[in-house]
This record gives sequence, C-alpha cells and structure tokens, in this order.
Amino acid sequence: MTNHPHPFGPFVRRFLLDEVVTDRNLSLNTHRSYRDTLRLLFGFIAKRHATEPAQVMTEQITAVLVRDFLADLENKRGNAVSTRNQRLAAIHSLFRFISRQVPELVELATLIHAMVPRRTSIPSI
Repeated sequence: MTNHPHPFGPFVRRFLLDEVVTDRNLSLNTHRSYRDTLRLLFGFIAKRHATEPAQVMTEQITAVLVRDFLADLENKRGNAVSTRNQRLAAIHSLFRFISRQVPELVELATLIHAMVPRRTSIPSI
C-alpha cells in the first residue's frame, strides 16, 4: 500500500460536505444516514484501536475491520440485515470517493468494495 498514512477525518469531511451534499446532491435523509454510519464506524475504530477519532488513519480501516463493524451492528446493536446493508453502502460510497482522491488507496478501496451485501428475505404479499 502506501508508505505514509492518510488521516481519515479530512476524507470524511470532504465526502460529507462536498461529495454527498454538493456534487451528488443526495437527500437530507441519505446525508444523515451516511453521517450516522461514519459516526458509528469512528466509535468502533476508537474502541478497537484505543485511539481518538481525530487520530484514525485511513489505512487502519481494513476489510476485516469493516466486516467486524458490520457484525457488531447486527449482534450487539441488534440492527436488521437491511440496516447493515445500508451502512455497507455508505462505506462503499466513501471508499469510492477516497479512491478517486488518492490513487494509492485504490487497493484498499477494492478490498472493501469486494464485500457484498447480505441477502434479505423478500416479504410475501
């Protein structure tokens, strides 16, 4: 990957303010959902790595960490599979943005994009 780490916070800020609001003009509800996902992810990383959110480096966010985060959402927070998939979509979107900004992080983004949503049951009518 890269020799010097990339702080995660500036990517998140630019993603939420520039990409989500300005460039893609996503709805307020989508913006809040993405924000809440990243808030939860920061909390999970802070516990896992015993670090402050401002000290999180992008390279600390691996596919294994994201998998563990999603499992934590389901098992400890009691989130439904559909909510888990929504959180994963937000993380995919963020890492698509990051890979466009810093080509050295394309490999990391590719590993995270390889994570597929879990299947949900389709309610019968």
